[in-house]
Amino acid sequence: MKKYLFLLLIIQACTNYDPKVLSEKEYLAYGNKLVKAIKLKNNKTIENQFNLADTFEQLEHQIDSSKLRFKTPKKILNTYKGEINQDFSVYVEALLGLINKDAIVEVTKYYTIEEHPHIIILVYSSIGYDIVDFELKTIGKQTFITNYLSYNTGIDFSESFVWNAINFLEYGKYKGEYNVALSELKNANDYMEIEEPENAWIAINRVPEEFLYHSNFQMVRNTIALTLSDSLYAESMYDWIGYNWDMEGFRYLKAMQFYTYFEDSIEAANYFDSLKMIVGNNSILNKLKEVN
Repeated sequence: MKKYLFLLLIIQACTNYDPKVLSEKEYLAYGNKLVKAIKLKNNKTIENQFNLADTFEQLEHQIDSSKLRFKTPKKILNTYKGEINQDFSVYVEALLGLINKDAIVEVTKYYTIEEHPHIIILVYSSIGYDIVDFELKTIGKQTFITNYLSYNTGIDFSESFVWNAINFLEYGKYKGEYNVALSELKNANDYMEIEEPENAWIAINRVPEEFLYHSNFQMVRNTIALTLSDSLYAESMYDWIGYNWDMEGFRYLKAMQFYTYFEDSIEAANYFDSLKMIVGNNSILNKLKEVN
């Protein structure tokens, strides 16, 4: 009898920690708690909701696929757990940097992909805006954030972290092509700070092509292009959208920005309507149309 009772307890424990999907109402309630934390600029509350397991699993899979296991002994691999949390904190701080007295924050949509729940939160203020897709996972009685996707930057947190880590493993952290690319990115940012966009454009375009089209670099390239000329802005936006074509929310938002900038109201409206289908129709989204 004791043996069967012991087995039953094991089964119950495993069941309690298996991922499960809650109701839409429950996830919207969770989203509203995140909204409250964002409004209060409570970064610790949001960071404590993050579960790094999925990102770490993706990293391990990519290390094996890239045949880089020999470069990542267990001791080094475990340091990535701390780095994942630190990097997530940077994204949270950037989002909270948009919050001021006039900020509006709302959950705009709940949806699932292959039983993975997602909520979309839109942040809008006079400082700027973003549309963030949070991937969630419920384990036992607790719901966690497992990924963070920004429609305004085109950055998928997990994908970006793994991409960055693999490049450091493959090319070396302090030398090699990827280090050169990051150095040029810094140079470009430094030139922009001293208002020398021409030199910034030269620097960013010295980044090797295999790195240049990732959103970490395209954000800077696009900003520089916008200060230089309409033709360079059109070129950089075309490249940025093309690289992230499968990211629908990003694609529609950037296309709306692009056509609004060039005063093509018909195309801008078409992409705005497509964006509403992804994000959900709400009053804040209409404000984005006004400021783009």
